[in-house]
Order: sequence, then structure tokens, then C-alpha cells
Amino acid sequence: MEVRFSKTYIERLFHSGDVHELCSIIDTISKLRALPERLWLAQRLYAWCCWSEYGISQYYEALSQEDYINILEALTRYGLDELADRYRSGMEIETGTSDKLHRDLNNWLEDHDNEITAICLDLISGDIHSLGSECGNI
Repeated sequence: MEVRFSKTYIERLFHSGDVHELCSIIDTISKLRALPERLWLAQRLYAWCCWSEYGISQYYEALSQEDYINILEALTRYGLDELADRYRSGMEIETGTSDKLHRDLNNWLEDHDNEITAICLDLISGDIHSLGSECGNI
């Protein structure tokens, strides 16, 4: 099946702040080819943030050690030190299993949802041109 996303559509999503749909597009295109790291990180950061609705411990249980390290290193590379610290704390919680710490991280993610969304949009903005008029077979 051929997949195409018009630049106009991508720009409309971006300007409306629809991170959910942009990350869905990033996920789709990433199955076709490698994308710039900023787009990959935005998609992974958004996915992490969304897990607060279901319980962050489940996110970390399903996360491979390789993905965890890659995400943590990328957060640090882009100067997102507070997010890197919070992200790291989730893995430490998983190994220590404390319900209160899980709730605290879930609450922090929910309280900072707008900030994380803005960071995702900022990451996407640097490479948004990579998403429009994409063609490929899946």
C-alpha cells in the first residue's frame, strides 16, 4: 500500500498542535525508513507521556533496555535534562516497585502534559519537512 502525507496536511496538524496525529504519522513513516532522531524522540517522548493514563509502571515493564538507553541518551543530547531525570526515575521505580513513586511520576506526567507536548512540537519542528509528501509501501 502506498502512503502519502501532504505537506499542507502536516503543516495544519503542526499549527493546530495535534501531537497525537503527528506522532502517528511519524510511527507510520518510521516503518518505511529511518527518520531524523528529533522525530523519533518526539514520538517516543509523547508515547511515554501518554502512559500516565494507564500506569507508568506498565510502560517501563514493556520497554527494552536498549530503547531505554537510546531514549535517555537522546533526551540528554537535546538538553532535556529534567525530562531525562524523570525518565530515568521511572526505570528506577520499576526495579524498586513503589506504588507511591509510581503515582508521583504519573501525576508529574499529567501535570506537565502541556510542557511535554510543547517540547514534542519543538522537536518535530526541526525536521517537519521529512514528513510531507512521503511515499512508500507497507
